[in-house]
Amino acid sequence: MLSPVPQGSVNDGPRPLLVIPVHDDDLFLRLAYLPDGRRVVTGSLGGTVKVWNLENGGQEGTSMEHESGPITSLAVTRDGTKIISGDEEGRIKVWDVESHKLIREWPCSRRSTKIAISPDDRFVAVGYRTVKIYSMEGEQVNQSIDVGDVWCMSFSPNGDKLACGSIGSNIHVYDVKTGALILGPQEGHSHDIHCVLWSRDGSRLFSPSYENMMILLWNAETGEQIGHPWKGHTGGIHTLSLSPDGSILASASWDKTVRFWDATTGDPVGQHLRHDKRVLDVSFSPSGEFVASTDEKKIYLWRVPWWESVQSQKSLADLGAPRNTVHLAQPSLFHPPPPYSTHFPGTGQFEVLHLDFDAVTPASNHLTTTPLVLNPLLNSLARDPNTDSPDTSATSDEVDLQYMIPDLSLGLDECQRIFDIRLH
Repeated sequence: MLSPVPQGSVNDGPRPLLVIPVHDDDLFLRLAYLPDGRRVVTGSLGGTVKVWNLENGGQEGTSMEHESGPITSLAVTRDGTKIISGDEEGRIKVWDVESHKLIREWPCSRRSTKIAISPDDRFVAVGYRTVKIYSMEGEQVNQSIDVGDVWCMSFSPNGDKLACGSIGSNIHVYDVKTGALILGPQEGHSHDIHCVLWSRDGSRLFSPSYENMMILLWNAETGEQIGHPWKGHTGGIHTLSLSPDGSILASASWDKTVRFWDATTGDPVGQHLRHDKRVLDVSFSPSGEFVASTDEKKIYLWRVPWWESVQSQKSLADLGAPRNTVHLAQPSLFHPPPPYSTHFPGTGQFEVLHLDFDAVTPASNHLTTTPLVLNPLLNSLARDPNTDSPDTSATSDEVDLQYMIPDLSLGLDECQRIFDIRLH
């Protein structure tokens, strides 16, 4: 059963598109997107791994069980066929995504074993005090790497290196084939490192600080810290997720928020996402349009605040459109098309509609037009009900007003602009 999406006031920040409550008094600990972008996988305190459908909020298939307690690690192969989960007692299990059947189980290691999957899905790093590299078929392919007490691991984008964050506040980078230490220890944190991530080009490393509530950026070749720490959280930072294009970093914190950062400069991006409890995990969708997060008791689905603006810019570039052309994104699969409308909160002045079309260009004499209110930041449209409806008899195949945009807010300059446009 879905939990009601909190309404709040317009000043509360972004609101989730979907909220899924935990079942059976369990607690969500880990979360990962499946490559199809329509489902997420969770690992729980009770030792269950579950797949959730983000279009209806329901659980898919049966639960996948660990008998040894909490799920401490969770990963999904890039081809979307396998889920790998690790529990507190060190057991690693590989599951089929569709059937939820156990494919294989790897031997027990130490408690709270961590896992990481190589970018090409060929290898899995498994370890706690020592790290072993396995093939996806379960065969060990290298000598064990003595890493100390590791809290997190991440393969470099080309799969040649493995970065490890330690319980002792250091980062080490190892050669995957030889096991040799090639970088580190990188010192800068004062407490356990819960997550370490590579930039998409492999030139930098991101690591969050639990104790100091900040994010550090490192040169992955020299080990030098880049710039100043990224500050803003008021609680420990638990996990990070990098957008598919590598431009935005999301951070999940015990201060009950997910925050966004420019992955190059460290500048905050957009509004942070508020949760009811401390946030334990966050993950970008494969498209970059959404993030999913969990605060132990709920899964949240959000649309990233900048999505409409980015898509408009990309579409204009693809179309080779003139500077004064505006492009609006198509309705998302998470916006079903009921034929109804709403009004802009606080004024009741405008009827808010979502228009299904490819592009909006400056008005010309070739098509009948109507004054529309265009949000310059979010590309939302609203039709002024005091104006006559457009005569679309000659262009009925080109105009579709059946979709709704749920919110209309002002641009950064707090101005609404009126455009005379035509619809393609």
